[in-house]
Amino acid sequence: RVHFEREASCSPANTVFLNVYDLASAASIPNSLLCNSLLKTFGAFHAAIEVFGEEWGFYRQPNADDCGICRSRFPRRHPVHVYRQSVNLGTTPLQDWEVWKVIREKIIPLWPSSRYDLIHCNCIHFAETFAELLQVKPVPAWVKGLHETGAAFSPAARP
Repeated sequence: RVHFEREASCSPANTVFLNVYDLASAASIPNSLLCNSLLKTFGAFHAAIEVFGEEWGFYRQPNADDCGICRSRFPRRHPVHVYRQSVNLGTTPLQDWEVWKVIREKIIPLWPSSRYDLIHCNCIHFAETFAELLQVKPVPAWVKGLHETGAAFSPAARP
C-alpha cells in the first residue's frame, strides 16, 4: 500500500485508477487464492474509479429512485469493502470540469439505483463505462471475471 501511495502522489491529477476491493474481509483469502500472481483468473470484487482525487462508484441505494452514483473524497477507504489494490488505467485527456460534465450528463442520468443488479449491472459494469468515457484503458479481465462467469449462467440479462 505504501508503494501505491507514492505512485498516486507522484502521478498527474488526471491519472485514472481502478480501485479494487474485496467485498468483505471474509472474501480476502478466497480472492487471494483465485487471483494470485500465477493464476490471476477472478475473484469477487467491488471496484470504483478514482480521478482528480475523488473516487466514484455505483451502489444500490435504499430508495430505488435515488442516484446510484456515489463520490468519495477519501479514495481507497470504504466502510464495508476491504481495499485490495489499485490499477493505473492511464491519464484522461479530460480536464476536471469536463469529468464533472461527463458525470452530470452521461453517468448520473443512466445509473439510477434501480438499475443495480448484482450480476448484470453492478459497480464493475459502471467502472467499465466510466473508464471508456474517460478514454483510458479498460477494466482488467481478472477484476470482472467472476461477474462475467455469473452472467453466462444467469437466465436473462437485464436492460
